This record gives sequence, structure tokens and C-alpha cells, in this order.
Amino acid sequence: MDIQKYWRDVIATAEELPNEKVFYLTSLNNADKGTTAGRVCDMTNRKEVARRIVEATHRLSTPAEIERFHADQKRQTEELAEIELKRKQQFAMPQELQTLVAMAARGAIAENETKKPTKEK
Repeated sequence: MDIQKYWRDVIATAEELPNEKVFYLTSLNNADKGTTAGRVCDMTNRKEVARRIVEATHRLSTPAEIERFHADQKRQTEELAEIELKRKQQFAMPQELQTLVAMAARGAIAENETKKPTKEK
């Protein structure tokens, strides 16, 4: 591979990219680079986007792919929020029960303190 040609292609591709802040790329099947087709990612670095396009591991995503990417991200965020809520609810208990547990713990602590053996001299 001619390194100078590679970087000229990267620079030319970067200049041809649309004037966007975020680029959406869809991976291509490329066994040499270890990429699987159809995965969408978002990137902000124009040079890195151009490199991936020149290396034929990615292409610019279609509007439908971008929409599906955002829907998947939203769904995953909602699922994680639901999991976190369920995790927090596992430890929730009524105030009365919390009071009883606290009283029992204090009683157990006080009871254990009275049973501590004393050090002999």
C-alpha cells in the first residue's frame, strides 16, 4: 500500500464529507479488518470517518439506518432505566418496617455488647 496515496485519499474523502457535526456510519463486511456488516455508529471526527470509508470498513448511513439507530438507542436507554428502577425497588420497604429493622439492629447490637468477654489482666 502506498502510504502517500492512502493519506491523499483520506484527506480528499474528509473534504467531500457533508458539513455535519455528527456522522453516522454503517459497517461493511470486511474480513481483513474484522468488521461485520450492518452496525451503525456515530462519530464526530471527520478524519476518522474518512479513514474508515477509505479502508472500506464503513460507509455513510442512510436516513432509514440512522432512524433505526436512534430508535434502538432510545429502546436500550428505556430498558436500562427500567432495570435500574427494578433494582432500586428491590430494596424499598415501608417506613414502619425500616423502623422495626433499625430497632432490632440496635437491640442486637446492645445485646452483643453486653455479652462481650472482658479482657483479663
